[in-house]
Amino acid sequence: MRRLAAIFNAGLGFTFLVVANWAVELGIDNDPGWGKGRYALLGMGLFCLTIGVMVWFWPIFRPWFVKGDQWAIQWYERLRKSWLYRVIIGLQRKVERIPWLATREKRTRWALGVTLVGVLAVFWWYTTAGTFLKWYPYYHTYYDRLAEAFLNGQIHLLEKPDPSLLALSNPYPYENRAGAKYLWDVSFYNGKFYLYWGPTPALLLAGLKLVVHRVIEDQVLVVGFLLGVAGLLVGLGYSLWRWYGHHGSSWLPVFLFPALGLNLYLLWPTGRPGVYEAAILGGQFFLLLSMACLLKAMTTHTPSYGWYGVAGVCLALAMGSRMPLVLSVGWLTLMVVWRSWSMVQREPGIAFRKAGAFLFPILLGGGLLLWYNAARFGNLFETGLSYQLSIPEYPPERSWLFSAKYIVPNSFQYFFREPSFQAVFPFVRFPFIKESSWPWFIRLPDHYLYHEPQGGILLVFPLLLVIPVGLVYTMVRWVESWRRSGFWQACRSWGLQPDKWLVVSLLGVGFLQMSLILFYFFSAMRFQLEYVPIFSLAAVLLIRNLDSKLEGHRWYRLFFRGLVTGLALYSIGAGLMGGFGAGEERFELNNPALFSQLRDGFHLLLGR
Repeated sequence: MRRLAAIFNAGLGFTFLVVANWAVELGIDNDPGWGKGRYALLGMGLFCLTIGVMVWFWPIFRPWFVKGDQWAIQWYERLRKSWLYRVIIGLQRKVERIPWLATREKRTRWALGVTLVGVLAVFWWYTTAGTFLKWYPYYHTYYDRLAEAFLNGQIHLLEKPDPSLLALSNPYPYENRAGAKYLWDVSFYNGKFYLYWGPTPALLLAGLKLVVHRVIEDQVLVVGFLLGVAGLLVGLGYSLWRWYGHHGSSWLPVFLFPALGLNLYLLWPTGRPGVYEAAILGGQFFLLLSMACLLKAMTTHTPSYGWYGVAGVCLALAMGSRMPLVLSVGWLTLMVVWRSWSMVQREPGIAFRKAGAFLFPILLGGGLLLWYNAARFGNLFETGLSYQLSIPEYPPERSWLFSAKYIVPNSFQYFFREPSFQAVFPFVRFPFIKESSWPWFIRLPDHYLYHEPQGGILLVFPLLLVIPVGLVYTMVRWVESWRRSGFWQACRSWGLQPDKWLVVSLLGVGFLQMSLILFYFFSAMRFQLEYVPIFSLAAVLLIRNLDSKLEGHRWYRLFFRGLVTGLALYSIGAGLMGGFGAGEERFELNNPALFSQLRDGFHLLLGR
């Protein structure tokens, strides 16, 4: 295993070095000079190659680490006798005498509260362009229009199509609509306008409009869902870290939990809080809320039919907000059925009732969505995509919306697309993608759309690198269990272990949503919100498990924690800096004075 790890690290390092040295020849870099990206690849290559060599020759290096360990212990013993150590311990004891900080549990909860408030405050700061008090308008009101339609007892929008649009025999090709007046990016069918986004946010807005009698922007939904998603990620991250009695002391959560919310993908909607982001974030909010309910249901000591029922309601609302989440809902339904089947021998009645409480609202919600589609378009499975009045590059055939030919360019976009690192504030920019910025080995298929800014996970949120490692580790453990006890017994055993059940559930949801957008004809930063939140939770659970496995291995654990901390800090930095230019760069547009002050302050700090 040691030599296999050494070969993997050395091979990875060699690959980075080859790409850095021959980036121009490979078509990855159009600039023959060495920029920051190539130097970063060079550093990563040397680092991985060094790790590989050290792991291969570990017996030679081990005595040096033993001596270093002994030296560290001696240094620590001398430090304990110093006046500085006594001062620090004295301050610690004074803090621990404060009633609401008297125990580790209380201190942990206060730290969690501070982290949660800090993350939410950062989101609000970006939303209000650094003012905290001023609200800047963003004129997307699609969901307000649908809410008004619902309040008037209809499912099509109140706006009447212009005669210039009604006169067209085929209004769906973009060139046919030249000179016609119409609502942009809506569905048009039988002389009426519809929204192809899910109805859940509009239903919530309709309830709010019963109290607030005014036009409510889609931005309100985006900000509300965004704060909810960020809060749920921090709270669920804490719950997963403390899962099943794991109370080991670690400083990893100090850096890990803020990274769950303050990454670029969650900050991106603050710069473009439109209807697209409202639908996606609404789906993610209810999906995470359902996971919180399932987690609560699994930790209660009494039968928790109510929590399973609420989890099912949340998943129905998630589908109603973002209909492609039907894949995630299907997977979680399969997971709950699997767990219930595993528990049948112990408590069959309870297991069936839990599954029933979970499935009923999902089936009811799914049935209502099918009725909603049929009532609008006469087809149970038509959501309105076939009748869009949208961009000129929209594929002429619906069958071309999803195709395997988009996987390669989408994979490059979502995983490897490099942002523009600059020497001026905010240091990280995400320019619009040009055809010349594609490497030579990727041939762009017909009807593929890629013009929006993009940033690959490996260079923007590298903390999620633990996901493929965790996937391989989980699969190896599953195969071992299968060989040891047989397929069905392994299924029952894993279904009864909440830790393993959660890992499979989270990874399954994440990979299903990721697979869906890899097949889609259009790549955009907002689509990465479809899987980044759930993968973030999976990363917390996997990091926690790996950290526990390394207990007793001082240097391995220290290196692992240092690596995770570095990746988390980098992810936070890329998110915070990238947030200034997120979306349509609304921060600078709405508050140019503060943006200039921040730019001058950073440049002064860096000596520029």
